[in-house]
Amino acid sequence: ALIGLGTYSVTGCNQFSAGVCRLNSIGVGVTRTVIASATITASAARSQPSAAGAQHDPVPANNVESLRFTAATKSDVSVRMRMQPTAPYFPFLPVSWVIEVTNAGPDPATNVRIDQLMLNASLFDGDTLCPLIPCVIPVINAGTTVTTTWSGETGWPGPFLHRVNVSADQTDPNPANNVAENTGTVLPASDPVVDTWKITPAPHFVGNTIVFGAQVFNDGPNISGPIEVRFETQRIEILGVQSPSCATTQCVLQSLEVGEENGETFTVTARILEPGAFFLRVRAISSSYDVVPGNSASTSSGTAVVHANADSIFSNGFE
Repeated sequence: ALIGLGTYSVTGCNQFSAGVCRLNSIGVGVTRTVIASATITASAARSQPSAAGAQHDPVPANNVESLRFTAATKSDVSVRMRMQPTAPYFPFLPVSWVIEVTNAGPDPATNVRIDQLMLNASLFDGDTLCPLIPCVIPVINAGTTVTTTWSGETGWPGPFLHRVNVSADQTDPNPANNVAENTGTVLPASDPVVDTWKITPAPHFVGNTIVFGAQVFNDGPNISGPIEVRFETQRIEILGVQSPSCATTQCVLQSLEVGEENGETFTVTARILEPGAFFLRVRAISSSYDVVPGNSASTSSGTAVVHANADSIFSNGFE
C-alpha cells in the first residue's frame, strides 16, 4: 500500500498490474529486489509492501513492512523593517522598529525565529507578539504577514546598525529575503545659542558708525560640529567683524565646546545708511543636530535719525 505517494514506475517484477507485483518464483535462499518509484503527494507518507506466496508460509509475521516518513516542507519567509522616526538622528533619541514577517508559502512556517544584531543603539522592549528578543513565533500560515514593534534608542554620535534575520523549521526556497537592516548616522547634538547687543548708545544718526557685540556659544549636550555664523542687516552696512576665529562676515567656527565660557565673542562695526529702524541679526547654523533651534538667532535693533545741522536751526527763526 502507498499512502501519500503516487506510484509511477516499478521494476523487478515479472508482471505488474493494479499495484500488484507478481514474481514467477523465488528459489530457496534467493533474494529478489523490486524497486518502486513514487511521487510525494502529502507531507506525511507511508509505504507498506506485503508479500504472499502460493505455498504455506510458516512465519507470516515477516511478510509485511511499513515505512513511514515526513516529507520536507517549504516556507518562503521574508522580513521587512522600518525605523521611526526618520532621520535626522541625535544621541539617545527614542526610536522604534516596525518589523513585518511574511510567509509566502507554500506551507505553514513553524517556530519562526527573529534574531537581531545591533550596533550603537539599544533595545528596550518588544510587544505582545515578541515580548523577548530573540523572538520565536509558533506558526505563520502561508500568505500571512505578522507585525511586531520594538522600542529603543540611538547611541553616541557616529554610525549605527540594526539588522534582523528570520528563519523557520521549513526549508526556505528564497533565503535572500530573510534579512533586513536599518543604518544611519547619529549626529552630534548641540544647541548653538546667539546673543547680541548694542555697544554704541543712542541717539543714532545717519552716517555715523555703530558698534555691536555678539556671542555664539554651545549649550550642549555635545561638542558641536562646524557652525556657520551669518550676519544680516537692515539700513546699515557692516564695516568690519572681529572675533578670535573670524575677521570677516564669512565666518565658520569649526567646533564649540559645551558652555558659555567656551563661546565666541564678536565685535561688529557698521555704518548707518538711512533714517528709520535698523537692525543687526546674527544667526548660527550648525552642522550638528540643533536640539533647540529657536535660540540660534538674535537681533539687536534701533532707530536712526538725521543729525540736526545749522541750516535747520536757523530756518526755525532763531537767528
